[in-house]
Amino acid sequence: MAPVAGFEAISDAEWQRFLDARDGSVADASEMLREHLAWRAATLPLPAGTPALGAGLPDLLVFDGKARSGHRVAVLMAAMYDPDLADVDTYANAIAAKLDASLDRDVAERVTIIADTRGGDGWANPPATSVVPFMRAVSATLSANFPERLHCLVVMPVPWIASTLWTVVKQFLDPETARKVVLLDGAADRAAPLPDSLGEYLDQDCTRLLTEHRSRAIEASQPKAS
Repeated sequence: MAPVAGFEAISDAEWQRFLDARDGSVADASEMLREHLAWRAATLPLPAGTPALGAGLPDLLVFDGKARSGHRVAVLMAAMYDPDLADVDTYANAIAAKLDASLDRDVAERVTIIADTRGGDGWANPPATSVVPFMRAVSATLSANFPERLHCLVVMPVPWIASTLWTVVKQFLDPETARKVVLLDGAADRAAPLPDSLGEYLDQDCTRLLTEHRSRAIEASQPKAS
């Protein structure tokens, strides 16, 4: 279905994503798209001097590899989030900018996001409670501006006590996004291995890439010898 009047510059694929996100309602999809385009004009590209991932903020989101489903994988290293560096909206826009640069607006591509909760030496390693506002801001920004992009969000490893935190975070997600979230049990200390159940989503090659990204991020966070 072609975009409605006023959205002639929008591709069929992009219009379809917003239409699907609003259950086929042209009026609701049009309103959502208008709000997105206003946000895009004000936010992207990030204004000069605005912190970005890897430039003022930790580079905590990396695209690499394919999931067993065939979708591209994005690894989110949650323990790199440092609330002292910027507010949650700045982080949300920085993640949105990375996502926008990594996905073609004219292609109906979805991604599998692997959220690694394990801490790392040299990282901020914030307490789980302080991550809630961050997750709320990121979820709100991505849900409003990148509809139908998420295939699956795998959060791992998740200690049993974190199920209470998930109950809180889930309130900030739209029902369709919440349905796509999978929690994999496991210890979340810094030396904890990846859960065996991750193999249902990633093959050995992709798991290796995840481990390499984590190792490089930890190495880059270490103090440089004088």
